[in-house]
Amino acid sequence: MYKIISNIFKNKMYLSALIITILLLFAIVTFKNTIFIPLFKKDLINNTLVEATNVSKHLTRIINFNDSTNSIDSKVQMIIREFNIQKVHYYSNNGKILYSTDQSKIGTIKADYYFINKIAKGNIYSNIKNNEKLIEVYIPIMNKNDLATVNRR
Repeated sequence: MYKIISNIFKNKMYLSALIITILLLFAIVTFKNTIFIPLFKKDLINNTLVEATNVSKHLTRIINFNDSTNSIDSKVQMIIREFNIQKVHYYSNNGKILYSTDQSKIGTIKADYYFINKIAKGNIYSNIKNNEKLIEVYIPIMNKNDLATVNRR
């Protein structure tokens, strides 16, 4: 083994090949960590936002949130199973939870900065939680230029 290593350092062609291999490995690892993984995460988040937006629009079209909670629950439970959604909160334009898959949340008011400064102005808000294992998405449903409600995924 020692002979092989010493031959590599004595022969210029072998040494050059070793140095080029090490530099290529370093470049590949650097590329993966600085370019590929961040682009992949960004694309994953964008795809999740598009999917969440589509599901929110679908929920808004098929569910009348003025119906009884039991009627709403059966429809929402079917959809959240199909799309692997953990929670759904349906907010009024002032941040009050009108419907939630967590019944204890109904009636509470969301007064966080992002609700007031982003969502109420019609912008989608997303947040990555639990070490990038959960993406929380707030999607405003607009009535002309006024916020009608927000679906939280």
